[in-house]
Amino acid sequence: MTATHTHAGLWLLNLLVPGAGLIVSGSRLAGSVLALLFTLCACGAIAANYLFPDDFSQRWRLLLAGAAGGVWVGTQLRLAQLLSEGRFEAHLAERRAALRQAHQLLAAEKLDEAWRVISEIAHLASSDLLVAYRMAQIATARGDAAAAREAWQRVRTLDTHRIYQPEYEQARELLGFDDDKAG
Repeated sequence: MTATHTHAGLWLLNLLVPGAGLIVSGSRLAGSVLALLFTLCACGAIAANYLFPDDFSQRWRLLLAGAAGGVWVGTQLRLAQLLSEGRFEAHLAERRAALRQAHQLLAAEKLDEAWRVISEIAHLASSDLLVAYRMAQIATARGDAAAAREAWQRVRTLDTHRIYQPEYEQARELLGFDDDKAG
């Protein structure tokens, strides 16, 4: 079962039984509390509106129905937050694994494999200094002046404190690209 199917199932479950999607996805305490709270509010609203309408004022009937609806919406928002956090953690784990593997391959001088691995997360290089730096290191080690120039330009853009300036200077001397093209 794919993650999309799993998420669709959690959404459906949570839409039908608020809190159940949270429980299944691992947030047992929050799911249980929200399911209990929704059940109490919904039962109160049903009792106030249909079983004993003469015993409850219009204000109480609306308050109970609104509380049940609010808990239902809150439960959906909490599931969305939980699933979003899970996707973010998965992306971070993918990034860490790729950076680790690229670093190990670079250290072992398996440059083409290192480039292939870092290329999988190249879309992050425009905003992630470490990814841009690792790409620049690998491109420099491969002797690919054009790719190195582009990667070092990204590093220099992101490196506001010029931490990687000495490495940039070494790469510039080694590959012979000038400052005008490197930013």
